[in-house]
Amino acid sequence: MLSYVRKIDIAMENIRRAAKGGALVFGTVDNYFSYIKDVILYGSWKDYEYLIKHRKLPISSEFGTFEARAIEPDEIKEIFEKYCFEVTEISALACMPNVELSITDGKHFVFELEHLLFVGKKK
Repeated sequence: MLSYVRKIDIAMENIRRAAKGGALVFGTVDNYFSYIKDVILYGSWKDYEYLIKHRKLPISSEFGTFEARAIEPDEIKEIFEKYCFEVTEISALACMPNVELSITDGKHFVFELEHLLFVGKKK
């Protein structure tokens, strides 16, 4: 879950070093466009300004509060290309009744839904 990693560059460098050519990396991120929608619907102008400036929002649960990074679909590609991966798939996660449909049809919802699933292949 790259949205919860404090230093993406360090995490990605470790993934790059550990992966051999042709290796697949599966992961998820919190969708920037979903965050924008949620802030408009449920947040304040201050929340909106914070998201635009920092590209993060505080997330709370029974375990505490932390900041989660909001990532756009194109950013996933940029991040992975920087570390010698080709992103072969980006799809909205958990938008359909099963994983197969989420992968095949979720690509139509990448600007709406909360989480994005991606697949990267090491060059």
